[in-house]
Amino acid sequence: MAADGGDWDRRNRLKVYSALSKLLARDVKEASTLLVDCIATFSCTELCSYTDFIVYTMISGVLYLPRTELKKMIIDGPEILSVAKDIPAVVSFFLRDDDFLKSFKDWFMFIN
Repeated sequence: MAADGGDWDRRNRLKVYSALSKLLARDVKEASTLLVDCIATFSCTELCSYTDFIVYTMISGVLYLPRTELKKMIIDGPEILSVAKDIPAVVSFFLRDDDFLKSFKDWFMFIN
């Protein structure tokens, strides 16, 4: 129903559910496209927090998005920047700070 013209909230929720399902099935390329489409309209807090959703989007996006889209939607995206303080390890990894050792230590602390 949502795919056939239901309201925008249901369509967006379907995209998020599909994207996370594709991540679990290791179809990261398709998942990254769906995740980027849902950044501004994310409302599925029953699945994951917005911060976790942004992390999934950033990590999948860096693998498959073209550089221009990665820069526009992920690195400079206002939605990403709004939660950047909550995920400093991921953000520092993307922004490539001059202190690579600190970036990798932060990344290691984030994943553990």
